[in-house]
Order: sequence, then C-alpha cells, then structure tokens
Amino acid sequence: MRSDRVVIGIAVALFLAAYTAIAFGFLNVPEGEIQLVYLALLGAPVALAVVLWPQAALIVLAALVYSIDWLSEFWELVPREATWLIDILIWILIGRTLLLMPGRKVRMPKIEKLIFLALAFALLSALLNRLGMTTVMIGLRVAFRYVFLYLAAYHMNVSRRWLRGFIIYLFVIGLIQTPIIIAQYNYLGWTDQDALCGTFGHSQTPGIAIFLLTLLCFLAARIIEDRRLRITDVLIIGFMSISPVLGEAKFYFLFLPVLLAFMIRSELFKRPVISLALFVFGFAIIYTADYAILSTGGWAEGRNPLTYVTRLRETFESELQEPPEDTYERTYVIVSGMRLAMDNPKDFLVGNGPGSITRSYVSQNHSPKAAYYARWGLNSGSQSIAWLLIEYGYFGTALLFSILWMIFRRGRVLRSSPERELRIYGRMLESMTFLYTAWLFYINAWQSDGMNFIYWPLAAMFVYLSHREEARQLWVEQERRRASLRPAPPPAELKTT
Repeated sequence: MRSDRVVIGIAVALFLAAYTAIAFGFLNVPEGEIQLVYLALLGAPVALAVVLWPQAALIVLAALVYSIDWLSEFWELVPREATWLIDILIWILIGRTLLLMPGRKVRMPKIEKLIFLALAFALLSALLNRLGMTTVMIGLRVAFRYVFLYLAAYHMNVSRRWLRGFIIYLFVIGLIQTPIIIAQYNYLGWTDQDALCGTFGHSQTPGIAIFLLTLLCFLAARIIEDRRLRITDVLIIGFMSISPVLGEAKFYFLFLPVLLAFMIRSELFKRPVISLALFVFGFAIIYTADYAILSTGGWAEGRNPLTYVTRLRETFESELQEPPEDTYERTYVIVSGMRLAMDNPKDFLVGNGPGSITRSYVSQNHSPKAAYYARWGLNSGSQSIAWLLIEYGYFGTALLFSILWMIFRRGRVLRSSPERELRIYGRMLESMTFLYTAWLFYINAWQSDGMNFIYWPLAAMFVYLSHREEARQLWVEQERRRASLRPAPPPAELKTT
C-alpha cells in the first residue's frame, strides 16, 4: 500500500513538473503556430477535467471571465491569447452536453427546442445571404456560445446545495470589486472611470453594474419572501453600490428603482410594508450616492443620477442627431439599426446573416457588409438590439427574445412552490431576466462575456429546478386524484359483524 502511494506521488509530481514546463514554454515562445501547440498541450488535461467535473468548470469560468482581461491588459501577466481559455472551456462543456443528449430518456424541454430552432434560423439566414464560412462561424460564436452554455448548465443537474454555494461564490466576486476599485482610485491614482472596473477589465463598468444588480435581485427577493429588511442586506447592498459610484455607472442608479418596482409589482397590496420599505431603501441608496458624487465632484457636471434623470428627454434628442464625427451615440445607433433592418423584406425577416457586422480579432475583414453598416456605428460593439436586428432581422430577433420570455415564465413555477428557497429563486429568475433584457437596449450585453455569464448559467440552473418542481407538483396532484378515487373504507360497525 505504501509503495502504491509512492508511485502515485511520483507520477503526480512528474505531471506537475511537465505541465509547469509547458506553461512557461507557452509564455516564453513567440506568437505563432508553436504557441498554439503549447496551448493545445496545456488544454488537454483541462479538457479532461471539464468533461469529468463540469460543475467545477463553471467555477473556473467565472474566475476567468471576471479576471482574465484585467490580468492581460493591466498587469500583463498573461498574453492576450489566454482569453481564448474562456471559449475553450465553453465549447468543451457544450460538446460534452451535445454528446450526452442522445442518451437522455426524458422529453426535450420547449426552451431547448426553441434554441435549436433559433440556430437553424441563423444557418438559414447565412445561406440566404451567401455568407462565407469564416463569417458564419464568427457570428455564431458570438451569438450562441452562451445560449448553448445555458444548455450545458441545465444538463449538469446541479443540486440545490451546490447552487447555494455557487451564488455565494458570485457574491464573493461582486464584493471584492469594491476594495479593489477603492485601491485603484486611492493608491494607483486612477481618475478615468473606464479604468475603475475592478477585476472586470477596462471599460467594463456596465458589466459590473449588471453583475451587482443581479446579486441585488437575490437579496431583494429574499427580503420580499422573508418580509423583513436585515441589517446585513442593507450593508451588503450599500457596500456593493460603492463600485458604481467610483466607476460612474449611471445606469446602475437609474435602473435600480425600475428593477425594484418590477420586483414588488405584485406584492404592493399583499406585502405593502416590506414592499414600500424596499422601495424607499432603494431611493435612499440613490440619494446617498448622488450626495457623495456632488460633494466630491467625482463625476462630470450634470451626470449625477438625480440631475441626469431630469435631462433624459434632452439626452435622447441630442443622441438622435447625426454625429459630426465617428462618435455614435446610443440612441442614434439603435434607431439606425431599427430603420436599416426594414430596408427590404429580406433584411426585415432574416437580416444580413450571422457575423455580417461582427468584429473579430482573428479575421478583421471577413465580411464585406461590415464597412457599409459601420457608417452608422453598427457593429458587434453596438447595443445588442441594434446588432441583433441587422444580423437576424425582426423575425430572428423576436425568435431570440422568445427564448428569454420562456425562461422568464419558468419563474412563476418556482414562485408557486411551498419552499421558501425555490420562491426566492423564482423571483430572482424573473427579475434577472427583466434586467438582462433591458441591458440589451443599453449596451452590448449579448456579445459580452461578463454580462452573459452572470445570466445564462444561473438562468439554466433555475429553469432546471423549475422543471423538477413542476414534476413534483404534478405528482402531488396525481396522488390527490388517486386518493379521491379510492373507495371509502367500510364503517366500523360493519367490520365487527
């Protein structure tokens, strides 16, 4: 027995030594084909681990998504190619799921059918637009990698205990952003708000905002279900809100009351006290942040939340004007995308095809249509709604949005559960879907790693629990019916005669 342990120890030590040598080789060799060979050698054991422990892969993915750009751009500890690890892990998880799917003995859920229908539509659009293979692959990667990660996360069949741990892990990622951003501001002397993004990478303020608001959805759902506002919830929400103040995340504060109003929409008369308390607390955060911004002068004049909201109409009108230079405002890009998607019946129904305006680091000139739409600021860095309309048309965009609608509806199943934890998850699923959908009109959420990861895997696990809860409720109802159809036992006096 002792000799076996020695052999195993030696084998592990040799593997770690070889793997470390390969890792250093990858970092030291010049870019090119040899670096790809090293990357493949590094990825082989990782791929095996992902196949064997897919839930652990989600943990690693979260760490990569919310740190790899930071490590690459600011600290320069890893080359830019290291960001490919995110895609590699995602596609390994997707491949594992697709291979195991044929062996399932349960019926395919409607959301899955809709996802495969959307993929078939995308391929049809590519065929009708006669797009090249490179363009199609680039477009499908951006549009469907996280949608299919949803399938992978759904089929992991996670336990509720594991899900609780995963949510805590996401809270740890969210909470550490505050001290990191404070350090960036105080000790590194950074004043550019686009750089004050913690570990999320440069210009990722909207990513931090949606991440923190998703965590807030969980806390608000718990507050509503428990009918009390804990001091710990107040402290956590207040602590998380420091990051958007330093990073000038205006939409975090502008959307916060909208999100809370959505969450208490059906509770105002059922739970009026806690609903009003939660809403007042949300406004207290906004007023406190506004006061801090005005006192310190940290934001540009007029951009503090309470002043900015009074100028929304003026802002929309100014953003609609055609830009004199290549600085395309959000409203102008969205309206241009909506108008150009109606140019002809083909563009209206199927769009210009996947990848037609999607930028790529690997192939920068893969689509001849990209230069035409760039005249209106339309590309894969644009707001998601405009990008979707150009590439998939109105029909294709409606098909993709219907996936979100069906996910949203699964929250009702969880909310009908007798278990408190599942009801919290149901409220969170509804509110985070509402939040993510709104973000598609604000920023390039569908195309972003950081904004996608906080939604799709979590939504998949909640939907999985909703199907289990629905099956349980159906079983309970069937048992009740069977009990009602059983003949009543004979009276006691008949038994004794």
